Amino acid sequence: MTTHDMADVLLSVVVNDVLLKFWLFVCLSTVLCWLVEFHQHITYS
Repeated sequence: MTTHDMADVLLSVVVNDVLLKFWLFVCLSTVLCWLVEFHQHITYS
């Protein structure tokens, strides 16, 4: 395994980790916004 191969593997791991965190953040934000709207809808109805 060359240094170049190791760098490729490391890069893909980092990219996957960042993408995973990004999607997790997007999902959580969406759920949070939905909960807030849902709560307001119940409160003001």
